[in-house]
Amino acid sequence: MTKEKEKETWVIPDFDKYEINKLDDKFLIKEKPKPKNYAVACTFINIALLALNVCVFLSTKILVTTIIQVVK
Repeated sequence: MTKEKEKETWVIPDFDKYEINKLDDKFLIKEKPKPKNYAVACTFINIALLALNVCVFLSTKILVTTIIQVVK
């Protein structure tokens, strides 16, 4: 029986995913942290601020019209 030769498979790493630093005479390789996505949170905050802005505008309009009617 002959032994099957195992093929060596080389995988080229994706260097964009790693931070490589030289510390003394050693290389320090760390995986880069994933960037955080703040788009959804910012969208909700913007919608809330817009709603608050509309409420302030409407309350100011009602207040001004009430004052005008009282003065008349």
